[in-house]
Amino acid sequence: MNARARRRSLIVGAILVAVACAVWALSLPEPRYQGRSVSSWFGEYASVSPSRGKVVEWSSLAEIGVGPGMGGYPGRTLANIDTGRRLPDPALDAFRALGPRAVPSLVRRLRPGLGESKTFARLLVRLPPTLRDLAPNPWESTRRRAQAVEILASLGPEAFDAVPSLVSMMESQPPFQAGNVPRFSGIPGKFPFPGFYLYPNSASQTAPIAAAIVSILKDPDAQARLIRDLAQRHHYRSAVELIDVGGWRGPEAPKILGDALADADPVVRQKALRILEGVPAPPSAVTAQILTALQDPDGEVRWLAARTLESTTTNDSPAVIAGLQAATRDTNIMVQTVATRALSRLLPKPAQAP
Repeated sequence: MNARARRRSLIVGAILVAVACAVWALSLPEPRYQGRSVSSWFGEYASVSPSRGKVVEWSSLAEIGVGPGMGGYPGRTLANIDTGRRLPDPALDAFRALGPRAVPSLVRRLRPGLGESKTFARLLVRLPPTLRDLAPNPWESTRRRAQAVEILASLGPEAFDAVPSLVSMMESQPPFQAGNVPRFSGIPGKFPFPGFYLYPNSASQTAPIAAAIVSILKDPDAQARLIRDLAQRHHYRSAVELIDVGGWRGPEAPKILGDALADADPVVRQKALRILEGVPAPPSAVTAQILTALQDPDGEVRWLAARTLESTTTNDSPAVIAGLQAATRDTNIMVQTVATRALSRLLPKPAQAP
């Protein structure tokens, strides 16, 4: 058997395994509502055409409404509604009627599908059309995972048991910024594939999931406990996202945000500083961490650190003055400008000649 035939046999085998797994998953007993299973209602929810312009009701953040659109798979139209306007949605009503009984089935749908891998996508385009039609559609799988998040968010506290899975899902998301859709090569010399991102139209892959968690954990104390636990395990990306999305500003928030300035991801450090900028008079230990951020390798982090010091500190200690004076010689003109402005506020004005 030559290499091409062996590769094709492996592909066919992988497809058969995927189909068998799907059949097994569908055969699991599920709760029913009006004679239909959770899978049946989920299929109806997922098949809604975006052109119908459906609007669902959200109790909190519009961020959750950043749909998982990708090419031909734009997401449902979601919005933060103040007017009470809501079009009929029998599938969502069914999930609300099922409540906690639907959660285990929805949690299973949060897991990545077999097809959501670069290797599978590269192999997919090499298949003959007949086999390609039988294979799992990786982009459809990604879209449905995002829709499972939407439904869990709409259930509110009744979806409490899904929080650990949502946290794991949030922490597994790759770093990604809007306007920079990562791609990987398909057939060499032909075309690239977009990566499998839940929210390619969002500035963050984790904010919509964090918004779902906040919708479920309506109790601020429960949110604070989760944030503290994540910070203790040094999972600052998720902790900062939940602080940002949920608006928690407890007494421990400044310390967690200050500790997040040591995170390896510059986006996490930037977001932590943007939040700290609105914290009046942060503790001295946090001020020291912000001063350290003035020497960060990322130019935007340095600029945000200077801005945070300008807006929050009234401390004219030698360390703060020295840090800002060094920042006036930064290679980034924006850092220089903000540091100079901050110094002019902290340093005493020279006495005017009579």
